[in-house]
Amino acid sequence: MRFSILSEKLQKLSTRDYRRIGFRGNPAYSGLRKGDDVEVRIPREPLESTIKSMIDEYANGGKPKHIYLFSREGGAGKSHANRIMVEYCGRKNLPFILWDDDEDIDNSVQAVRYLIHVADVNKVVLFRECDAPENFYTKLLSIEDAYIIGHGHEPERELRGTGDSFKVFDLEEDYPLSEEDIHRLLREYLRKLTIRPILTIPDEVLERISKFTTTPGNALNMLGALLAVAAYKANNGKEPRITDDDIQNCCNLRVAEALSYY
Repeated sequence: MRFSILSEKLQKLSTRDYRRIGFRGNPAYSGLRKGDDVEVRIPREPLESTIKSMIDEYANGGKPKHIYLFSREGGAGKSHANRIMVEYCGRKNLPFILWDDDEDIDNSVQAVRYLIHVADVNKVVLFRECDAPENFYTKLLSIEDAYIIGHGHEPERELRGTGDSFKVFDLEEDYPLSEEDIHRLLREYLRKLTIRPILTIPDEVLERISKFTTTPGNALNMLGALLAVAAYKANNGKEPRITDDDIQNCCNLRVAEALSYY
């Protein structure tokens, strides 16, 4: 669902517009996102421990399968897991490369080989930061001694031709967050986003959002839609107040999507 005449205006809201109603920005994983990234960590077990053990196996000379984080939602779940793994590699002094572009894959693969050679390391973890075109992972597998941690929405397409080289982790199906996890995630985001108490969002609102979804991306998009509507009201000279009607409708994922994209 798209409603461009409104969503375009909401996406043009600036960080200053959100500061006017007491927030540092908008945490949505969509075009509504504004301001500096806010870090909130909600442990996702046993996923994190399993992936860390696979990284350790690789670091110790083993040959674990490469990793693909599969999510049907946009962004947050995979990104949180990826950041935790990047930090883990840093703590283990294990070299890593972040790869987030698709341009000129063959030259990029050669560049990675060269960087590994110059650094004189025999192990490196490659983190794929976004969806990939076909044959991307097939070409990555040609980089000797590299350990791949990718993520995306279409494992059947993206991993075609890689055989059984990857272990796919289905985040929503096998590692869902609980209602309490989502509630805690939203509460912590709101705490870190709040500058001053101009617009107060009751905890009951966050609790209500957490009942509608088990995915962090959707939850943050719903919260982001509420903040965008409030900032838009303030921009138009109205009181930046969140009504029961706003809550009811922004907790509808179809409405949140219509406000987030154009």
